[in-house]
Amino acid sequence: MIKAVLFDLDGTLLNRDLSVREFICDQYHRFYRFLGHISKEKYVSKFIELDCRGYVWKDKVYEQLVNEFNIHTITPEQLLEDYITQFKNSCVPYPNLIEMLEMLKDNNMKLGMITNGKGQFQMDNVVALGIEKYFDAILISEWEGCKKPEPQIFEKALRKLNVSASESLFVGDHPDNDVKAAENAGMKGIWKRDEYWGKIEADYIINDLSEIPIILKEAGKMESELLKIFDDKRNPIGVASREEVHKKGFWHETFQCWFVSKEEEKEYILLQKRSSQKKDYPNLLDITSAGHLLATETVQDGIREIKEEIGIDVSFNELISLGIFDYCVTREELIDKEIAHVFLYKSNHSLENFVLQEEEVSGMVKIELDAFYEFWLGKKEFVRIKGFDIDKDGNKVEINRLACKEDFVPHKNLYYETIIRWIYNAL
Repeated sequence: MIKAVLFDLDGTLLNRDLSVREFICDQYHRFYRFLGHISKEKYVSKFIELDCRGYVWKDKVYEQLVNEFNIHTITPEQLLEDYITQFKNSCVPYPNLIEMLEMLKDNNMKLGMITNGKGQFQMDNVVALGIEKYFDAILISEWEGCKKPEPQIFEKALRKLNVSASESLFVGDHPDNDVKAAENAGMKGIWKRDEYWGKIEADYIINDLSEIPIILKEAGKMESELLKIFDDKRNPIGVASREEVHKKGFWHETFQCWFVSKEEEKEYILLQKRSSQKKDYPNLLDITSAGHLLATETVQDGIREIKEEIGIDVSFNELISLGIFDYCVTREELIDKEIAHVFLYKSNHSLENFVLQEEEVSGMVKIELDAFYEFWLGKKEFVRIKGFDIDKDGNKVEINRLACKEDFVPHKNLYYETIIRWIYNAL
């Protein structure tokens, strides 16, 4: 089972050839008063020649440029500084980059990046592409003290992602530094074709980033969730992938279960803290357990979410049905229209009994139910949460603090008020 996909940066996610050409043209125009005695075509082509596809650091490149073109009014150091500070503004992504990353994250893939180069320079380029948020681990050779094709940097990345080599794929454009090095580390290699290298052998070969999810699906290593879809009157109208459901705004079914416990005559509501790995609302407090109902599932099958996410065995007969809530949220990137089947579970489990699914949940907290209700009615600005979080080393860290509304998944106030009233009626 593949749990993680790792990527090279330059030539794989970042179209370095186009980025370099765009940057060096811009640099020529920025410093035209110093470089005008050289034609732009000669300056650009010479830089690209000396750059050797990025394998020569630019201090050497600019020293040679200055000497060859008899540049006296600007120094190699000044040109290098411009490269370091301005290259990020010329970064060009390969087509389908964001769509591919989102699809992998939607399918709970862990994502990593291993790139050779200067630390801050490469990180600036990652940020410029707008992809930093998708990655669970980013390793840059200067900062790690080792580089591709050395196995140590691959092993470091796997440890950070908490996956084995056999559970991972590596995508890169360099046949030795990326593909063979990853395969030597025990991973499957995907070569992103670059005609410069001619014919290369690899486990998989792609021309476009959009092929990566296809490879995973065909290999049975990533399944796109198929959901039943409904019209506005809740009549079933077919099935669609989770991605299509959220893109086109189809009504679909979800399962929600709220845990309430009683301690010393006080009722508490239990909430999960969403994992930092989640694409939507990472690190925010949410429903005790919830998830989509697949096209092949009944409402009763929704109890699997409880066991998977928080490790508690519950039978459907132990749940109290609270009702069905039509939940609709529209954001720039999705339209979420849920037919939410909402349940209550009267829990006698201590928070210590909860075993969390790392990629989904990173903590559990409890809140006095009365205080929680007043909080969402606007009578309190803060509410006290108590529980635990799991740190990056897997240790439980106590939580005992005041929380504000920004700490919670931004369901509408009406949703919270309705659910809590339903809970009170069922207690």
